[in-house]
Amino acid sequence: MARNYIVWNGEQLQLPKLKHDAVFLMVSNIAVQSKICEYRIHLSYMKPREVGEASLEGIEEHGRQLGVRAEAGYDLDVGKGVPTLVNRGEEGVEYFNSVVGRRWIGKLDLSRPTAEAAIVDVVEGVPILGQVDMVIPLQGSLGIVELKTTGNRFAVIHEHELMQAAIYCVMMRRLGYNCSNAFVVKVIRGTSFNLMREADSLASRLSSMSPGQAIRMGDVAIKGAKIDEATIMRDIERAMEYWLYKRNPTHNNSPSNCSHCDYWNSCPFSTARGMHH
Repeated sequence: MARNYIVWNGEQLQLPKLKHDAVFLMVSNIAVQSKICEYRIHLSYMKPREVGEASLEGIEEHGRQLGVRAEAGYDLDVGKGVPTLVNRGEEGVEYFNSVVGRRWIGKLDLSRPTAEAAIVDVVEGVPILGQVDMVIPLQGSLGIVELKTTGNRFAVIHEHELMQAAIYCVMMRRLGYNCSNAFVVKVIRGTSFNLMREADSLASRLSSMSPGQAIRMGDVAIKGAKIDEATIMRDIERAMEYWLYKRNPTHNNSPSNCSHCDYWNSCPFSTARGMHH
């Protein structure tokens, strides 16, 4: 496989030159760029980060909820500095072709709740890969479920998580699917709730929710995303300016952002250095 293209829709798609040797963009990165801090993404491609116990537990809980083996966690050790990136160089090409080859949404049966659907949109020549945790049939349409896990009993749902779910819904619409709603489902780790097992009953609950509405069911928090397609496309295009070398990374060094960032002690813009962490 040549380094400068991927196979998409049966055709060779030439890849534009992207920062950090990236070959495609990930929706989760775009959401963090837009809603938290772009400099965090910038640093994640330049510095390995420490894998904490919570990160491993999150990966394993995520796999348990979706009924899949949490492969991403099995080659990580707590405390080991690892580059947590899969979208650059030859490995990025292989990863893209593997995920799209195995889980492309067009091959999946969407008449029932379906975990791990791969979707792709090409914007300004740049492939954007979405790995949707679950596509769920609602009344006459499809819904997105973005699964998050947490060790915090309050299970707060954040703006970047809602944006990630909303981007997936817009991508599906651009592919011709009738996606009506997107939801973030945040599960407290270790709960008896299991998303795959309870997906059918969850679907009827989600069907009655309106965008922006939040509910709590025991150890599970759910919130519907507000989907403004024009705004989302603008945010994606703005994020892509960074990747296409059109501008330098911006930073949003609020105390809460910095204190929860892996790079709080090494980022030149950090407001958390010197504080008790």
